Amino acid sequence: MSRPLALTSGDPAGIGPDLALALAAGDAPPSLVILGDRDVLNARAAALGLDVALPDWAPG
Repeated sequence: MSRPLALTSGDPAGIGPDLALALAAGDAPPSLVILGDRDVLNARAAALGLDVALPDWAPG
């Protein structure tokens, strides 16, 4: 079993949320956990025209 890799989205005014969303929209490994403000990420996804699911993470 692999351990999750946590990635913070960083400063809301920076490029971090864009990069985190690009990872979430692409073929990110299932063990990747993005830590960030869901409202910021949803707003940024809408601004970028991305349809990205942001499910809750639960250790399993």
